[in-house]
Formats: sequence, C-alpha cells, structure tokens
Amino acid sequence: MTSRFGLGREGMGPSLQVSYTLPPLISLKNDPSRRYLRGENPSVMRSLPILELPPPKPTHSSYVSKGLSTPRVRRSQKPIVEANGTALSNVQEQHMRPVSAMKMSSEDQSTFLYSAGMDGLVCQWDIGSLDRNSTPRLVQSARPHRNWIWDMALCRGQETVVTCSSDCTVKAWNAGIDGSSYELGAHGDFVKALASASAAEWVASGSLDRTICLWDLKEGRQEPMWRAKAPASIYSTACNYTGSVTATGGVDRTIHGWDPRMRDSTFQLFGHDDNVRTMCMSPDGRYLLSGSSDTTVRLWSVGEQRCLHTFMYHNSSVWSVHSNDSQLTTFYSGDRDGFLCKVDWNHSKDLSEGQCVLVAQESSSETGSMPSILSIAVDDSHQTIWTSTIASSAFRCWKDVPLKSDRPLSSDGGPSNEPDIALQSQVNLKPMRNGEMLSSPITSSNHPLASPAYIQKEDDTALQPHDSADEATPVSSSPLVEVPGSHGIIRACMLNDRMHALTIDSGGIVALWHIPKAKCLGTFDSDALQAVARAQQRGEDWLPQDKPSDTLEMIQGIIEGDGVTQSWCSLDTSTGLLTVYIDESRAWTAEVYADEFNMDVVSGEEQPWTEDRVVLGVCVLRNLFRGLLIAEATLHPPDNNDGVPQLARWLTMLQVTPETLLHMPLSQLPNAPQSDNMEQSMHSIMAHMTGTSKSQAMATVPSPSHVTDSPLETALLQMLDKVLAHFSPGSAGTSPTSLDSNGSLLNGLRRANQKQQPRLDLTAKSGFMNFEQEMNILQAILQGPRRSVPPSPGTPGIFFADGMPVELLQDISQSGELKVAYRGSVESIGRDTPLLELLAPMWLLQILFVRQNPNKELPRIKVYLEKWAPAQVSGMESMTHALEVPQLSTKYSSVTTPRLLRVGRIAEYVYQSLMASGVQAPYAYQSTSSMDVPIDIMCRNMVLPNRYTLLQCLRHCTRSGGDTIHLEYRWKAPAL
Repeated sequence: MTSRFGLGREGMGPSLQVSYTLPPLISLKNDPSRRYLRGENPSVMRSLPILELPPPKPTHSSYVSKGLSTPRVRRSQKPIVEANGTALSNVQEQHMRPVSAMKMSSEDQSTFLYSAGMDGLVCQWDIGSLDRNSTPRLVQSARPHRNWIWDMALCRGQETVVTCSSDCTVKAWNAGIDGSSYELGAHGDFVKALASASAAEWVASGSLDRTICLWDLKEGRQEPMWRAKAPASIYSTACNYTGSVTATGGVDRTIHGWDPRMRDSTFQLFGHDDNVRTMCMSPDGRYLLSGSSDTTVRLWSVGEQRCLHTFMYHNSSVWSVHSNDSQLTTFYSGDRDGFLCKVDWNHSKDLSEGQCVLVAQESSSETGSMPSILSIAVDDSHQTIWTSTIASSAFRCWKDVPLKSDRPLSSDGGPSNEPDIALQSQVNLKPMRNGEMLSSPITSSNHPLASPAYIQKEDDTALQPHDSADEATPVSSSPLVEVPGSHGIIRACMLNDRMHALTIDSGGIVALWHIPKAKCLGTFDSDALQAVARAQQRGEDWLPQDKPSDTLEMIQGIIEGDGVTQSWCSLDTSTGLLTVYIDESRAWTAEVYADEFNMDVVSGEEQPWTEDRVVLGVCVLRNLFRGLLIAEATLHPPDNNDGVPQLARWLTMLQVTPETLLHMPLSQLPNAPQSDNMEQSMHSIMAHMTGTSKSQAMATVPSPSHVTDSPLETALLQMLDKVLAHFSPGSAGTSPTSLDSNGSLLNGLRRANQKQQPRLDLTAKSGFMNFEQEMNILQAILQGPRRSVPPSPGTPGIFFADGMPVELLQDISQSGELKVAYRGSVESIGRDTPLLELLAPMWLLQILFVRQNPNKELPRIKVYLEKWAPAQVSGMESMTHALEVPQLSTKYSSVTTPRLLRVGRIAEYVYQSLMASGVQAPYAYQSTSSMDVPIDIMCRNMVLPNRYTLLQCLRHCTRSGGDTIHLEYRWKAPAL
C-alpha cells in the first residue's frame, strides 16, 4: 500500500516535510561588523541591533535566576545604521558560499561567465565590457539545488547549464528563459563531476556512489542512457567532443576509460599516487590532463595509453586544471595553497623548452582556511583568467600572461617585442624531484620561500627558473576585478528553549534568531566576542569563523537560558541561508508557555503570567499556511460543503479532462482563488512552484506528447485519473464524470467498489493507508468543522513576510535527497490551495483543519513535598522559626502532575493544602498577583522561581532525568 503519488510506506520510503527559509542578512563591504535587513520599503536597509553579552553566570548560588527559558542578552547602545543609496545600489544577488565551478560562454559578440556555488546558486554574469573599476553585471540567476554544487557543464551549444550537487541530483537550467530547472536524474550519493559531449547531446556524471551515468539532453528522461559501475568513488570526469571517449578518476588513483558506444570500460591509466581530483580532455580525445592530490599534473596519450609527461611544479594537491587549447599545449592549474600556474609546452620539442609561470597566488582573506583553487575559467578574447577558491564566496579576474606560443609576431614577421616574463615568476618544468635529474644542473635542489628570486648554473652566471611554484614570485600581485560575495551562514545551533538559535557566518558575525517568528533579533558585538576569546585564552590570532562550532558553543554557554523543551524542527545552512524543517514526527512535540513565546528577549521585559501554552511546530505551520485556511472558507463554505477537492469539482462542473483543466486560465475556473495574474494556469503555477518545468529547461526540444512538463504534473494527473477510474470503471480514467445524486464524488467511488468503509480514524498515519482510505480522510477533513484562522486560542498570530519561501519536500531515504514537491511563498499559498488540497501530506492537513489535538498523554512526574529544614542553611538562624512550615499530611505530601507544571502552581497547591489543614501564615501577606502566594518552593537549598517548570527543576537543579522529584517548602520571607 502506498500513500498519494506512490510516495512509499512511512519509514520505508520517502516522506513529506515542510520547510521555510528565513530572510538573508546583507553584508556591506564598507561595514564588515554589521548585518543589514531590507525593510518594508525595498529601497531602504537598516542594520540589525547590536547585542551585548551578559555577565557570566555565578558558579554557585543559593538562588537560581529569574527562571526564564529564553536567552540572556541585552541591547548595546550602538545605534542602528541606515545604509546609504550608494551602498544599496551595489547590493545584488551574490554567492553566499564558495564558488565551486565556473564556465565561459560566448554568444553574439557577448561573453558570459557562469558561476555555480556551494550555496546551490547559479549566476550568469556579463563580462563583455569590464574595466578595473567595475564588476560584471549579473544577468540572471537560479537556485536549482538545495545543497552544494560540485561541478557545472555548458551543453547544447552553451544554451543549457547542467549542474550536479550534494543533493545527489543532476539538473539542467536554460539560462535564456527563467530560473526553472529540470532534474535529469539522481545518484545514490554526492555527484562530484560532470563532462559534456557536445556533439552527442548527453552529459556524463560521476558520483561517490561509484557509478558513471550518461543523461540524454534531447528527451530529458529521468533514467540514464547508460550506467556503469566504477571500482571506486569518482571525483573527476572528462570526455571528448563526440562522446566516444570518457574518462573518470577518483580515490583509487587510477584513470578509467569508457566507451559509451561499447558500454564498457576500455582502458586504465596508472601513475598517480593519490586521488585524481580534476581532469580535462582534448576535443579529439587524443590527450588527457589530470591533476591529483599527489601534487602532480600528468599528460596522457589516450591512444597509446601511457603518460607522456609528469609536471611537478606544484608542492601541494592539485585541485583544478583547465585548457582551451585543442591539443592541451597550453593549460592552467591551481593547487590547494592558492598558486595559479600557466604552462606552455610543445608536443614536438623537449619539455625543457616549455614554459611555466606563476600567474597569481590566491589568499584567504575571509577565513583561515586554505585558499584552494576550486575552478579556473579563461577568457581568451579579453586575455583574462577567472579563479574561485574555497576560502571565499568572492571570485577574481587576473590578467593572463602571454607565453611563447601566445605571443603575436611583430610587424616584420619576427619575434614579438613584448618583454619576457621575469625569471623570478618562472618555474622549471623538470625540477629535481624524487631522484629525477634536472634538465640543467643547478647548484642547489632546495630553495625555501625566503630564497633569492633566481639561481645560477655551476659553470656560468646564467639565471634559471625556480623548482616549484611556491618559490616563485607571482606575475600579478592583485586581481583586475573581484566579484564580491556575501557572508553566508555556515553554522547554526538551537538554544535549549527551542525558540531561539545562534548562527555564525563566513565573516565571523554571530546572530540571534527567533525561529518560530522567522526573525533575526540582532548580531553580537565583535569586540565583546574578542574579549571572551581572550578571557578563555584562545590566542591573539583567534577569528570566530575559524572554528564556527566552537564559537557558537562559547556564546551559547554565556547566554543560555534555563529552558528545557523538546526539539520540533531541524536547522540547515547548506545554502548560506537559515532554513527550518518540520516533519510529522516532531510537529506536536515542543510546548512552551505563551508568555515566554511572546517575550522580547532584547528588551528584557517580562510578559504577564499566563497558563496558555503554544505548540511551536503547530503554531508555525498554521501561520505559514494562513492563506490556505482563508482560501478554504471561499472554496468550501461551511453552509455548502461536501468535502470534494476543488480540482475534482472543477472536472465535473466543466466536463473536461484533467490535462485540459490544468492548462485552463484561472479566470475561466469558477470560484478560483484570486491571483495577481488570473491568466496563468495550474500548469504554469506547478512549473514555477516545483522549479522543474521541462518545457523551460529544454525549450529548444519539442517534448513528446506522452511526457508531461514536470514530475509533479505527472503525479497529479495519475492521481486524478485514478479518482475518475474508481468512480467510473469503464472510463479508464479519461472520460469526464459527474457527481452522484448526493453531490459527492467519493460516495460514488465507495458504491463502485461495493465495500463497507471502516470507521474514519483521523489519527492514522497516511503512509500506511491505501488510496481509497486516504481520500476518505481527505473528504472528512475538508468537510468537517474548521479551525479558526490565527491568531486564535493556543495559536498566536505571527507576521511572516509575503515573499518568505515555503516548500514541501520529499525525503528520498535511499540517497538522502530532498526533492521539492511544492515550492511557494507565504503570499502564494492561498492561490495554490486547490493544488495543496491534493499535494499536502495528510498530517499537515490535519494540523491545519482538525480542531481536536492528538490524543496523547503528556509525560507526568511524581512530586514529593517536604518541609524545609532550617539547619541546612547557614546565616539564617534568626529567621528559622519564622520561616518554618508544618509538615503536610500524607494526603497532601505527594502529587502526580505533568512535567510542564510551573513551580508557582506547586506553591499555590501547598498554600491551599495548609489552609485546608487549618494552618495560617505567620504574617499578613500582600499578594501582588494571582500566582503570588506566601510560599517558597526549594530544591537543594535553591529557591525556585515561580515560572520554573518541574522539568526545568529536574534538568537544572537535580540534574537528573527520571520521573520523581523531591521539593521543599517554607514561608516566604516578608518584604522589608
């Protein structure tokens, strides 16, 4: 049995969860210590409040703090700053994580650079006209992945961008149309490398699951044309223009050759001593370049299946190689230490006649991590080189260096008049290494970084190049252009109140968030962080972003409140943004008091005492989908509601097929939800809300008639056909149908099956229900009494920005992939209500509509109450008799109660029990609130605040789990 759309059994297959993404924090280059947010006016940005750290908590105390679950922070006196117009105009969509892949494209005398980042973002930049004082213009961008992009390929005449990711998928995007992408297919593990065969119109992908797959770009089938098993995880791949030769490399240190036509492995190349990280192949397939973690670049003859040359000018792992040369005679390489080298050699001459020059050296300007060069792209028309590193979300442009074969002839046909490359920037292609002799003897084989910029022969004073790149001087000391990136979030941790979270970004800024309200409360003062680090002796060169997890742990230990709440969500920072995930198993788990939920921790003002409690996950979901609740009141009014989903109703009213219905404009559908564009159809809405429109990603290829435009539409059509097939068995799911005499499509379905349906159980897990059972429950939910729109009792209203993204994600357990089943925003959910009736998981619809809460017993605790013993506290001898309270009778000395009961209620219980036994307070006590009684409740000589819960007492006072606790009581000391 499967749930809707064949999503699989609960726990054994995919499940649906809800996510929402909090707004990005904007960093300005001229103000690195602050973060900004766009306000309601998009032309204005205001900085977030600066937060100070509180004094450290006392190690020992006879009285616990105020008992608040929320974090201890206070606002700094530093003013909020409004960004000026110049700074605002320079802010555009930027990468928030390092750029892992770059490709160059030339179209109609225009040159574009594509960048793909570890934030899942792909950008197209116009670099046709650049000068030293400008940055490229961002043409458009898309976010096809929810996780790191590892590689990118330009296919189909550079019209289609294909990317692979840690989300285990390979996706295509047509940059000339819009931001929609189409999933070509998926692997069982991270997809690390791509190679495009332009003539064959397919793209190869290599994965850590030890497979290489070929994906057809013409038809876009989600099954590979060919899949082969490799001996080890694949980190790099390359192929020739026609696709007749494909090569893969990985952790087995071997390059494997494949012939897709023969569908078999054809050769193996041995020689590397470590992981083969990067490769490129000549268009004719004769030559192959490979870079390895063994610090070498090797040139291979594919036909002869042997290594022609081993280039050993790097001293650290080679992370990238690139060549635009048809015979690979000129190529570029980058290593882990940030050294960018250019090599020019000749097939017909000795290697010693070639040239190698250190073009530039990248640096780690943002973090202390190694400035490893992840990607290289070369613009021959403008003689520039573009590089990206793992140390920064920015990428840079360097001036290319013309070597021997690049230099134009002079006007008289002789050698060029351009000056030679300085010898201090040149590197010997055949240095002394591992016992191999130099092409020309030198006086020393070891030159440290502090060595002179040249060396000499034994027999004369001729200058010689250096042995390795790290000994040379870069030709360029600074880039021509730097395209800035933004500081994306790199770590997040939830505080123990489960409402607030800390994040740290790549710039070292720590921020405090209110997760249920999707709001950033402020960022912590940088000077205060440094002061704490010095106090903890973390070193003078300490940077918060160097060890982000340690930094968050340090701050958490200072500001952490006394909350004890179960987890209701998970946080993710893969894209550089803060995304919150909620699933069925945890939606009801976390419950807090409303006064703590509404408390402004920055101002520190306490909220009035209340007994109302908020279920965090449920509260968030009902506010996220507030538009759906409002739209349902129009689609299914209480006085005329049979519970039939709106799409099924339209089918019967309009007498059309499901395919026709999905392509009809909203303006032609009766009682359709209002939209800014009533001419759009359900088909176009689905194309955008899933980001998987095939007609847009593959616009240049006509789709076969039997292939729909998105996987979501395929699933929806199958479901609608199944409903109609059950109602009218002879129609095979294609003929129009009508409602039965009772006005219920599903009543007709039950009669057609001639079965007695079981009693409806709204608590059943949808994953274990068949289609018919699930549709019956859906009808009961839509037909039943509705929950009121927030704010409502138990569900405070939350203001979410209209544009905040909301997604339904399908969890593919085999690969860990999160596939988008629905993508919308807070604003678009009302418009999408007819689709969400059938797409949303049943557990979500029950939370939104069903009035009663799940019938689950709350955890309880046994409380033993004992009179306070004065001798246990020193310095209070004069008050001992005044504070003593008679022992409660056995009848009142123990009670079993929920763990979330507050201490104030226990004090009230003790006071009422004493009065019932005839005991009176020793003095006239003036109550200041309904919860203020003349009783102190104590635990281990600590007076407990009235707002403390019994669960907090277990965690922070007795420091134990269990289901019992011993508390003491005494008279409250009179106010002086």
